[in-house]
Amino acid sequence: MSKEEASKERVIDVRALLARATELRELINVVQQQVNELSMQLSELLLSRSTLQELSKRSEGTQALVTIDRLGTAFIPATIPGNWGREVVVNIGRNYYVKADRELAIKIIDERARGLENVINVRRRELLQLLNEYNYLQQLLQAILRQARAEASQPT
Repeated sequence: MSKEEASKERVIDVRALLARATELRELINVVQQQVNELSMQLSELLLSRSTLQELSKRSEGTQALVTIDRLGTAFIPATIPGNWGREVVVNIGRNYYVKADRELAIKIIDERARGLENVINVRRRELLQLLNEYNYLQQLLQAILRQARAEASQPT
C-alpha cells in the first residue's frame, strides 16, 4: 500500500470517528434530557407523597390554595374536608386514575416512584457508557491530530 493509499485510509477512519463522536454527542444530549425529565417527574411524585402525608396532620376545614393548571399560573381557595383521606384520586399510570384512600394512594405513588427510579438508573448507566465512549473517541482523535501535525512538520 502506498503512502497516499494509507493516508486516504486514515482520512476515512478519522471521518468515521468524527461521525461516531458527533452521533454520540447527540445521543448524550438526548439521554441527558431524558434523565432530567424523568428526575423532574420523580420530584413531582415525591412532592405528591409528601403533601398527602402532611395533609393528614392538618385539622378539618384546612384552607388551601389549589392550582388550576400544571404551571401554577392561577390558584383558587379551597377548604379541605376532614374526610379527604378516603377520597384521593391518584394517577396509576398512562393517564388512568383511581379513587383510593390516602394510604393506598401513597402506596401507588411509592410504587410509581420506585419504577421511575429504576428507569432513571438504567438511563444514567447508558449515559455513562455513552460518555465513556465519547471521551475515548475524543482522546483518540486528539492523538491522531497530534500525530498528523507532527508528520506535517517533518521535512519530506
